Amino acid sequence: MVNCLSVRKADAEKTREFLIKNGLLNEMYKVKNMNDRVYFPLKPGATLNNLIKELPGSELTENVCKLKTKSCTPQLKDLLSSRLPGYDKKIFPRSYDVIGDLMLIKLKNELWNERFNIGSIIKDNFNRIRGVYAKKGGVEGEFRVRDIECVGGECNPVTVHVENGCRYHLDLTKVYFNNRLSSERRRIAEQVTPGESVVDMFAGVGPFTVLIAKKNVKVNAIDVNPDAIFYLKKNITENNVKENVNVFLGKAEEIVETYLVNKADRVIMNLPSNSINYLKYACISLKDTGGIIHIYFFSDVKEFNIKLKKIEDTVKESAYNIKANNVRRVREIAPFKYIYVSDLTLH
Repeated sequence: MVNCLSVRKADAEKTREFLIKNGLLNEMYKVKNMNDRVYFPLKPGATLNNLIKELPGSELTENVCKLKTKSCTPQLKDLLSSRLPGYDKKIFPRSYDVIGDLMLIKLKNELWNERFNIGSIIKDNFNRIRGVYAKKGGVEGEFRVRDIECVGGECNPVTVHVENGCRYHLDLTKVYFNNRLSSERRRIAEQVTPGESVVDMFAGVGPFTVLIAKKNVKVNAIDVNPDAIFYLKKNITENNVKENVNVFLGKAEEIVETYLVNKADRVIMNLPSNSINYLKYACISLKDTGGIIHIYFFSDVKEFNIKLKKIEDTVKESAYNIKANNVRRVREIAPFKYIYVSDLTLH
């Protein structure tokens, strides 16, 4: 018998993320599904009072969980340093992204010539990974496409990523997808109420759009990248929300001014590199009575107040008043640099 946290299936993904983030999940054992409950094996001595408060239907219990025959999540840094002993352990990547069955890693310049060896090592040791890609540069261009190279396994960048009960088809070389925003997308979707009209200004392949449309809410989804629009259409069909989504290919500012003036109760601006420069168009798309704008932006500590001031000034220039501005840090993207979101309630 193993100490477990029992939760409703609807709360399973949120619970898994919490346990992994806080180092509480006992990965020696398999998670168990039984009837309408999911049982997560816990590390000895784990305390979960805070999570239990957040999930009223959860409970601490014991259950029989099978031991894993082989760990599918070795520590990447330890694995690579043991196979490539001629390098300082500090330069090996500590983290990675898994999008569908593909792994995306970032290598320091000192390791770039070893990229194919590293790709082979990863493919041999991560059971669920079909292909390994290494970042050559950042996210570039109008279409927000990563500069990446296949370094191991099957070099087919098309995959299906599953999160929050939705399936997303995408090509890692043609569209941008951030798997680390799953919880943030769920947070926004949980705020949306029936009857709302939503504008997703930089929709990509639809991770905000699809999840919100599943609540039987109308979404106007915009993207300038034809490949993103191709997969967005595929994903709204795959997830049975086609009737709830209007898809627009083009520049956000042009689409808003042509089709979406005074249409939205809520606007999502997930373009942290440049969203503030598009804020006036988000305001244009809001109904005259106001609404909510979720604007994401990059900032370090020095720039933070400057960017908030620019957001506030843009809103005032658009003839709205800020009723509430809930600013929260989403995640760190580099030392002392973060993605923030400002949840603006305007009237």
